[in-house]
Amino acid sequence: MNENVFTLTSILDRSWRDLAMAIGEPRHPFRLGQFATVVPDRGVDVRTVVLRRVDRDLRQLWFYSDRRSDKIAEIAADPRVSWMFYDPMMRVQLRWSGRAQAILDGEIIEECWTGLNGTQREEFMHAASPGTILAGGVEGPTVSANRRSVEEASAWFCVIEVTVSRLDWLKLDVSGHLRARFDWNSSGESVADWVVP
Repeated sequence: MNENVFTLTSILDRSWRDLAMAIGEPRHPFRLGQFATVVPDRGVDVRTVVLRRVDRDLRQLWFYSDRRSDKIAEIAADPRVSWMFYDPMMRVQLRWSGRAQAILDGEIIEECWTGLNGTQREEFMHAASPGTILAGGVEGPTVSANRRSVEEASAWFCVIEVTVSRLDWLKLDVSGHLRARFDWNSSGESVADWVVP
């Protein structure tokens, strides 16, 4: 594929637009992304999360989490994170890096919690925190009996907000891979470059 097919401006525009589209399309390849945090004793930890909100002007990506999960403490200890999305049909990879913070209360939390459906709210109703060993296995009483009310569950809901400072874009192609990098400084000014794939 010829480099002239893409411009740095069109790549950046398309990357933001595709993420915004993924919010409303459950089957969009960018709806689910791999989110990595720094973990002192293991190096990094990666998990799949659901993209919930995109704000290009603020350079922010959001997902929802249980505030009792390990990632909340990891972000508090070191807010540097990375988020990767991959479209297998287009063979495009987006790696967004930046700093995360957990939003634990306020109007945003109420607004997002209200927007969840019943099934989504049930995910927060477990009495035990995420990652707790189930003594009775999948069919044991820990899963079915130890549940909390929707009101109690709402106290465990939080939003993870990531302000990105870098986008690394990669297009895989048999005629030649392409890669571009976009960096933003603390003032929001950006630098874009083609880089070696």
